Amino acid sequence: MKLIEVEIYGFGKLENVKIDFLSEKIQVFYGSNEAGKSTLMAFIQAILFGFPTRNQADLRYEPKKGFKYGGKLKIESHDGCILTIERIAGKAIGDVRVWDVDGNDYPLNRVLEGMDKSIFKGIFSFNIMDVQNLKLIDVEQLGGYLFSSGLIGTDQLLKLSGHLVKSQDDLFKPSGRKPAINRLLKELREEEKIVYKWREKLEQYETLQTKIQDAEEKLQTISLEKSKLSLRVRQVEAMLVMQPIYDQLERVDYELAKLGDYRSFPVDGLARLEKMLTERNLTCSKLEKLEEENQALNEEIQLIKVNTSLLELEERLNDLTEKFPKYQQAAVQVGLLEIEQRRLESQIDSFVQELNWEDYSEQEILEVDTNLQSKATLKELLNTQQLLSHQKQGLDEQFQQAKNELEYLEERIASLEKEQMTPAEINQLHNEAAEQSTENMEKEITLHEQLLSQLESQLDFQTTVSEKSKKLKRLSGGASMIIGIFGGISFFLQGNMLLGLSVFILASIIGAFLFFSNPQNSLASKLQRRQAELKEKLEGLKEKLYSNPKRENINRVQLKIAKEERLQEFLQKDRLLLSQSERVYDKIIRQFEEWEKDRFKFEEKCAEWTRDRYLQSIPFSYVEEAFENATQIKASIIEKTTVESKIKVYTAFIHEFETEINQLMIKGGFTLQGVEEAFYFLKRQSKEHQELQSVKNNLIQKRDEKLEESNLLSLQWKEACKRIDIIMKQAHAQTEEDFRVKDQEYQRAMALEQKRQLLDSQLKQMEKSYNTPIEKGKTYTMWEEERNLLDQELNTIKEEETLLFQSKTRDREVIRTLEEGGTFSDAIQKFELSKSKLQDYARKWAVYATAQQLLLKTMEYYRTVKLPEVLEKASRNFRFLTEENYLRVYDSHNEPTLMVEHKDGLSFEPKELSQATVESLYISLRFAVASVWSKEHHFPYMLDDCLVNFDAKRTSQALNLLQKLSDEGEQILFFTCHEHMKVLFEKQKGAKVYSLELTAAPNVIG
Repeated sequence: MKLIEVEIYGFGKLENVKIDFLSEKIQVFYGSNEAGKSTLMAFIQAILFGFPTRNQADLRYEPKKGFKYGGKLKIESHDGCILTIERIAGKAIGDVRVWDVDGNDYPLNRVLEGMDKSIFKGIFSFNIMDVQNLKLIDVEQLGGYLFSSGLIGTDQLLKLSGHLVKSQDDLFKPSGRKPAINRLLKELREEEKIVYKWREKLEQYETLQTKIQDAEEKLQTISLEKSKLSLRVRQVEAMLVMQPIYDQLERVDYELAKLGDYRSFPVDGLARLEKMLTERNLTCSKLEKLEEENQALNEEIQLIKVNTSLLELEERLNDLTEKFPKYQQAAVQVGLLEIEQRRLESQIDSFVQELNWEDYSEQEILEVDTNLQSKATLKELLNTQQLLSHQKQGLDEQFQQAKNELEYLEERIASLEKEQMTPAEINQLHNEAAEQSTENMEKEITLHEQLLSQLESQLDFQTTVSEKSKKLKRLSGGASMIIGIFGGISFFLQGNMLLGLSVFILASIIGAFLFFSNPQNSLASKLQRRQAELKEKLEGLKEKLYSNPKRENINRVQLKIAKEERLQEFLQKDRLLLSQSERVYDKIIRQFEEWEKDRFKFEEKCAEWTRDRYLQSIPFSYVEEAFENATQIKASIIEKTTVESKIKVYTAFIHEFETEINQLMIKGGFTLQGVEEAFYFLKRQSKEHQELQSVKNNLIQKRDEKLEESNLLSLQWKEACKRIDIIMKQAHAQTEEDFRVKDQEYQRAMALEQKRQLLDSQLKQMEKSYNTPIEKGKTYTMWEEERNLLDQELNTIKEEETLLFQSKTRDREVIRTLEEGGTFSDAIQKFELSKSKLQDYARKWAVYATAQQLLLKTMEYYRTVKLPEVLEKASRNFRFLTEENYLRVYDSHNEPTLMVEHKDGLSFEPKELSQATVESLYISLRFAVASVWSKEHHFPYMLDDCLVNFDAKRTSQALNLLQKLSDEGEQILFFTCHEHMKVLFEKQKGAKVYSLELTAAPNVIG
């Protein structure tokens, strides 16, 4: 994957920024602190892998000024496709979309090739902090750190391995005391002893438990028997309560049987009979009174006389009564509408004169299109007119600005071209510089100084080793002499004098040789000779350099060359700006042409719109007001037509009402002239005759009602007589006296039945309350005898239960004494809990151990598969950076660390190297790791001032290495805040420098 273009909508302080035409090789982003270099690096990573979530430690870089959060990258994928990746604010890591040049969607996973953000940052992205961290690492751990960096670019494997080992040691150590598993094992042994002591007491404990269990079983049996007896006692007591009620119920049944058939007598018979007799007598007296009232009403009706001919006009008169208010209102409305008609005609004439529409009829005016669509079209035309005016003003300003900038750049280029040297003069300067150059001599002096520093370091190390060896030999010699003395004495005491003497002499010779010998260290001597040779050679080179007479002239020539190169850079940059200004100027001219086309189309649309609405004679600036007047004319014409229609309707209604009044007056034989006077006269005559007719009708209605009432009373009298006969037959009585005797017998039977129902209800309620039915066949005395027997049995059982409770309590007290403040189950439970806890810790320890083994296998896989190729490339890079002073970087198979080989054949650990050499080694390893991984995952290198600690010579070598990597196909993005780095990169072939200080809206960095 290679970056082609970067466009930022809003990300931190970078807003509306676009960086295009990125080089396929090296591009340098230069800017001072806070210019946005780190923000740009974070933006590229965020678009590829997602925005940091709010619960992560990484900065989210949300824009502060309301710009849209996110942006897009244009890239060339590994399969040659030109793709655009856009990510904006949305879900947690943002909404992302990838599409090709045809607009087709493309899967992001296919672009990233399985790469995630952490691996990308560890392999393809590193900064100055990674290099500076080397100073903070303990020298003993430096080799392991570099070894881990050589595997995956970071020290994460080394950190993870250390964390796993520490986690295992925190849980268990074979000879430790504080780890959790060690402490639990000790506690478990103590708890096992307590459980063993409890098992010794278990035999007596179980015997008592068996005895208590037998007592509990007997108590359960006694409890069941006691429950049965208690239940029977409750049943007997219930019988004692219910038996008296049951005896009374039997006596009531006996008395009811003696009364015979009393149920045939009517309910409330006597009261009903007396009521019927009273109703019959009252109905008879009412009939006599009604006959007298009917006779009087017939006489009164004959006296009232009504003219029925006048009542025939009532319906028509009522209709006119309803219409009369409308007639009055219509007369008023006709006058008002005629005034409104004259006002509208005057208004229409005024608008017609304003719009010059005297030649158009009202029908033609109504056909003018003034709907909402026309009004909207007019609004659009007016907005277009305003927009075109603003565009013209903006284009004029842009044109003037572009013209001024173009003239300024042309003058500046002309001025710079005058200051240029001729090619012959430039070649002459370069030849002088080459003849007088002392660069090779200075390089040789620097190399000898570095070698001398390394030799001094190695010599100090060898001196330390020699001192340690000398001390060890003296200790060994002294020990040999002491052993010889004690051995000789031992053999002498055993009687073997010859052997004792031999051992003493031999041990003394060996001890004296080891104690007093001082062999020279051959390697240290060799290093000292090499050091003297280098010092002598270095002094000669310095004397030769400082005695060179041409040295003073070199600086002057180099300054002229640097000035000419700077002039060429300015000239190239100004020519590029001139080219851009010319493109901007041409673009503005094209925009003027587009504006003219838009203005012509606008004028055509305006002419067509005004012509369709008869407004072509109105200037377009007044068209909106004229359109409103046209709308009002149409509304006034429509309103005038409505008013004329209303006048016609009201006039017709008035004429119809007056004709109807005249007809009624003719039929009634009246000769009054006024319409309202005639109407009120007819109303009065009609009302008087209606009132007479109403009185007569009321009298007739009363007479008819009394006739109906008389017929109804006759029926009631007959019905009363019939019911009296029926009730006498039901009671089997012939006379009223006989009926009263039958009623007394019936009342006594009802009282007995009521008493029986009460007793029966009480008996059922008691059966329900006691939850048992009454047992028949026994007397109250028999139930008392049974209850006495049951009480005796209950007392016997309770005494036995008390004895068992006492025995059980004594046994429990003995068990409590055995437990001595604790229980066997508590000890077992505590022991099992400790075992369970130990198993949990053991599982955790096994997980850590398994993870450690898997990590070691992973590191071994990288060591055998990836590391050889990484070390090969790292060796090539390291040779290049150290100018062949160090030949190779190789793996120490005994432990996870790296070694380097010097050109003189010596090998060194990283802790023995200088800080600058360690940093060179680290850079070599990181570039090598990225190169190896690029075969599977091709991504750009993102470097943030990682060369800042190098001296000028090492920096030049590092830049050449970057150039070499870019020539091999790697795209490199280098971020720096140091101007000297910018200048160095500008001299590199194929490097492209972007300045983050020259941003403007829209910000195009180039």
